Order: sequence, then structure tokens, then C-alpha cells
Amino acid sequence: MASTQASSDAVAATPSPLLVLFARGLIAILTTWPVLRIAISENWGGPDSLKKRTWMASELVDLFEASLPKPSPFPSGPTSIPDADDVEDLLLQAMVDEFGCEVDDGSSPKIAREVVDLWMAVIGGEGAAAKVLGLEARANKTSGTAVHARRAESDDDGDDDDDDEMDVDGGGSDEEVPTLQHPATAQPASQPEVDQDGFMVVKGKSRR
Repeated sequence: MASTQASSDAVAATPSPLLVLFARGLIAILTTWPVLRIAISENWGGPDSLKKRTWMASELVDLFEASLPKPSPFPSGPTSIPDADDVEDLLLQAMVDEFGCEVDDGSSPKIAREVVDLWMAVIGGEGAAAKVLGLEARANKTSGTAVHARRAESDDDGDDDDDDEMDVDGGGSDEEVPTLQHPATAQPASQPEVDQDGFMVVKGKSRR
């Protein structure tokens, strides 16, 4: 009886080929997300930034796995499949919690739709493996290109500072520049300096 129970536990602990394929596709999709690539490259999530991408993928797997029908001994029918809004909420919350980054560049809805489309392809079966291979090929190509990010500033002085843009991974890129709200690095607005006669002191911008 004990060996039968151990065997059942081992089978239960083995992920299904469907979920493995889905996880591969998720990693590929997240790899192409410019905002996440920057957050990982800049270590906004600390030394485990890269591992957090895998963790995000595992959270998405759990989200969609819950919609599958449950096997015996407690069979149940399928529940509703998570939609793009559910996926986007998870992604945005993870970016805030794990990287301290508020994403407002409009890229998250597209990523969320790609995730849902991937799931539908995987559970549909036909062409799923080819789709995942295509996503992985795109991810490999993307990893060799650059991503530029512009951090939104808290002041309104309109100066173009050198710290407003970052170049990640080297090389050229045609990707749209995402704007990131990064609370940990937001710069406070500078206060005007007034001399003893009540006149505002104007300082020239230093050259680096």
C-alpha cells in the first residue's frame, strides 16, 4: 500500500506535457517583454531578478492549470479560463511586488493576450508545439537586441537628463521605448533657490 501511495504521489508531482509546453511558451513570451528585460538587466529585483521571470511563468501556469478538470479521486469539470485581464493583473502586480516597477507603457495588454492565445493553442493540441518553437525562436532573436527605457520623472522642468534613458543588451533595436515608473529611483523635484534680496538664483546645468 505504501509503495502504491508513493507511486501515485510521484505521478502527481510530474507535470503534464501540456503544462511543460505551456511553461516553455510563457518563458519565451516573457523574454520578449521589453519592460521585464530591462528590469532583469538592471537587477531591479535584486540578484534573483532572472529567477523571478521563471517564477512569474510558474504563477501563470498555476493560474491556467486551475481551469483544467480535476482527475479522480475528486473529479470536477473545467472552470472558466482566465482572460487577458486576469493575466495582465497578475503581470502588473508581479512587476510592482518583485521589481518595484509600475508599467505604464501600454505593453502589458499585448503580452496578456499572447499568454491567453498560447494557452488556447496548447489545450487545442494541433500546432501547439510549432507555436512554442516559433515563440522560442523569437525570444532567442530578441535577446540579442537592445531595449531603451525612459523613466518618468517626478518633476516638470522638461530637462533631458542623461539618466532618463538606458540602453540594455547593446546593439540596435526598432522596439518602442517603454516608459517605466520606478519608485525606488524617482528623483524629487528641485526647489528654486532665492537670495537674500528675494531674487531667484539661476544655475546653469553642469556638463558631465
